[in-house]
Amino acid sequence: MPFLQLDEANLFYREFGQGRSVVFVNGWTSSFEYWLPLVDQLKSSFRCIVYDMRGFGSSQPTNNAIFDLDQYADDLHRLIESLDAPDACLVAHGMGAWVAVVTARLHPQDLSRLTLISPELATASDVWQQASLVFKDLASVPLLRNLVVRRFRHSPEPFKSRLFEDFARADRRAAFQLLASCAENELSGRLKKALSEITAPVMIVRGTNDKLCSKEQAQTLFETIRVGKLVTIKGCHHLPMLEFTKPLAELLTAFFQINKPNTRA
Repeated sequence: MPFLQLDEANLFYREFGQGRSVVFVNGWTSSFEYWLPLVDQLKSSFRCIVYDMRGFGSSQPTNNAIFDLDQYADDLHRLIESLDAPDACLVAHGMGAWVAVVTARLHPQDLSRLTLISPELATASDVWQQASLVFKDLASVPLLRNLVVRRFRHSPEPFKSRLFEDFARADRRAAFQLLASCAENELSGRLKKALSEITAPVMIVRGTNDKLCSKEQAQTLFETIRVGKLVTIKGCHHLPMLEFTKPLAELLTAFFQINKPNTRA
């Protein structure tokens, strides 16, 4: 099993295919596995790199690990650097979008394109996210399990079950501190400022039925970017990589290959 060894965590990663590098950044508490159907669609044309962020999936941290947004961005930068994948196309989901945004702002050489799928603001997240951390050890209780599974209810099996398992085994410190760090950076205005300063083209993708990334939120973020576009997938919820895999793959392929990106008009 390939790992990138860091001082405070070993990051598990996998590579598929050859060509232009595409690096996928997971959402809150998720492991890399929910990207695999999308990777299967892209790996014939691209070098797809998936990984587990520290504290989630197979990337277990040390007792003194740090879990703030800057540390997650540094981990992503070091992964890109270690795997010799500069000018990568970053594809980030949910709260992982902000890890990618901070990385893009601090290390612009790491990417040539940035895709934010269902970008989720910590302060707009469901209250149950924070409350459920208290009950994580009781996640096997049917009532609590059903509450958590609601977040993934539109995902096909076996990924629905795997996403719940990812949540149940996530490091509690990592889950809470990443959520808190995103909220703090959001409230300070840092995240939107960082997004506005990214010079690479940015594509924001949202499903019309997504309750965690509202139409208004996506529009506000779109108005923040310098260059790029906002794409809406009709009938999709929060996980288009599982719900609308092929259409999303086609969107990404077109975005990665365009010579002159759309500017915000």
